[in-house]
Amino acid sequence: MRKHLVCLILLLPLTAEASSVYVKPALQMQVLENALSQREVPLNMLLDTGLKDLPNSGSLDISLFDNRTFNIGENSFDLYQAVFKMKDVGGFVNFSAGRQLVTPNFHAYLIDGAEVSLGGTDWPVRIGLLGGVPRYLEVSDFHGTVGLVTGGYVELQGFRNHQARLSVLYDRLDFSTKSQWGANSTVLVGLSDTLAFDIAWRPTVYVNGEYDAGGKSVDTGMGGIRFQPTRKLMFNVEGGTYNTNRKWQMPTVYSLFTSSAYYQARGGVAYTFIDMGDVVDDLTLKADYSFQRYGVQTPLATNAHLADAILSVSIVPIRLDASVGYTFYDSYGGRAHDVIVTLHDEPFKKFSVDLGGNFTQYSKITNVSDTAIDVYLLAGYELVKGLVFTAGGEFMRNSVFDKEFRATALLSYDFQGKI
Repeated sequence: MRKHLVCLILLLPLTAEASSVYVKPALQMQVLENALSQREVPLNMLLDTGLKDLPNSGSLDISLFDNRTFNIGENSFDLYQAVFKMKDVGGFVNFSAGRQLVTPNFHAYLIDGAEVSLGGTDWPVRIGLLGGVPRYLEVSDFHGTVGLVTGGYVELQGFRNHQARLSVLYDRLDFSTKSQWGANSTVLVGLSDTLAFDIAWRPTVYVNGEYDAGGKSVDTGMGGIRFQPTRKLMFNVEGGTYNTNRKWQMPTVYSLFTSSAYYQARGGVAYTFIDMGDVVDDLTLKADYSFQRYGVQTPLATNAHLADAILSVSIVPIRLDASVGYTFYDSYGGRAHDVIVTLHDEPFKKFSVDLGGNFTQYSKITNVSDTAIDVYLLAGYELVKGLVFTAGGEFMRNSVFDKEFRATALLSYDFQGKI
């Protein structure tokens, strides 16, 4: 990755004419006492920086995160983005190279590699190729399983009411061991298709699917339809099945705790009661219900129910955004009721307040029943243009610790300039 950075930096003098630079550092410090009655002082340092407005809509974006926890001695560093991009080169080529997030189908990869697509904005078809070595953020450094992700995709574009994408991807987990089909290497075939109709209720039909050839499993098979009979009302129904390759050498939470495919039927509705623009913007209620069925271990199967609703509103004159939500979940693992409230207000220029609370009552299959509480208050003020200081506190209580209070301070700066 360091070689990638050197190459990108060497390119800058050739491309930086009449471009703009941005630097967004942030420094966050907390003081807390953990479950072992140890006082922790974690210090988080974040930096987003790069160049914009380069030729051919080019950009260079670098993002990194560093954590130091004093008294405990835990340290971690992540460079999770260092990518150079150019668009519409010659009118039909898009290009990106470096450490970047790519989503060729139903997987998201953080890779050190490149992606190239061919096809102008008015072309009916775009063809893409990508390849690179995946990185895994949970490792918290530059090291990860040495593998390879490479493949291509074809997508329809330039159609007003129809979008489709077909992708074929080769995923090799580890080159340090012999290739084992299905366990260490596989081919993923994905398809997504969305079709909208210009008729009453404006129905939109969508299907998504992905097949793991090595594991002989349908990882995703889902379809649904969405209706919008009025500007204020929208609802949809969908159903699907999901599975995973259980021979794969990198286990997932899903593969560890289930033994068969997962099925879901879902329905949702969204209704905007008030939309007055300059007074009350989007007083909206969203509600969903899902019925789920999955295998815990052979031959056991269980049903689950998930229901949630959220009411949100924006009051324009006082610059207030508020929401209240409720979620109910009942499954093999237990039952939970969760209420969450959030509020963001900017009572006057350069000053903002964030207030929130989360109350959860739950009972687990392990016979643990308890309530969890999380309440926070943060206030921020722009000291000078682009420099914002935020301070506040958070109180938490759950079954792990009787109570915990965290004091937080955040200093962030947003610099934009020309070079």
